[in-house]
Amino acid sequence: MPAAGQRKKEVSFPPLLCPYGKRKPPFLPVFILDLTAGLYNVNINYPLKSDLATSRFLLNRQVRMKDPKTIEQTVSSALEGQGVELVDLVIQNQGRKKLLQFFVDKEGGVTLDDCSALTNQIDAVLEMENLIDGAYILEVSSPGVKRVLKKPAHFKKFVGQRVRIVLKTPLDGRGFFTGGIASADDEGFTLNDGTNQYHFTYDNIKKANLDPVLEF
Repeated sequence: MPAAGQRKKEVSFPPLLCPYGKRKPPFLPVFILDLTAGLYNVNINYPLKSDLATSRFLLNRQVRMKDPKTIEQTVSSALEGQGVELVDLVIQNQGRKKLLQFFVDKEGGVTLDDCSALTNQIDAVLEMENLIDGAYILEVSSPGVKRVLKKPAHFKKFVGQRVRIVLKTPLDGRGFFTGGIASADDEGFTLNDGTNQYHFTYDNIKKANLDPVLEF
């Protein structure tokens, strides 16, 4: 049994490989394939120890973690050598746990198998770098068809694509715009909404996503 204060990771295996024998582990990874959203998703729930007395103690312990920017930069650096880009990190509260959603991409796109392998790699980075202490849920997903755009490189990559942007400071009384990216450089980008062209600097972008017209 792990020493008091340690987390015990419990994940599922195919029946023939399951180290629990005929018993099912109390928390199972959830594999989600959402074709309509163009999204591959792997969700692994890392619970606390199954020992009842210890679990009661740990459940009341606050989850401690480094700031999101540090987590994002550390994981991003670890993935770069494999040709994988960390597109975005979203952290939410889910009960007493933290939900960490990592959105990744690579040349040619990511598959369900990629997400599964990256889940284990990212979890190892979180532990080795002591980025989070306590119970958490780790999700690794492809960015999906409405992927977020956060860096100048993202806007350059998707020149000609339709996007939706939300501004920090409204322009002409408007807080958001939709249109195609006409051009982009290191300072900002130009958006064509079909009637007019607008130039935006990245420091005024609160949120930006691809906004393709889906045909069914």
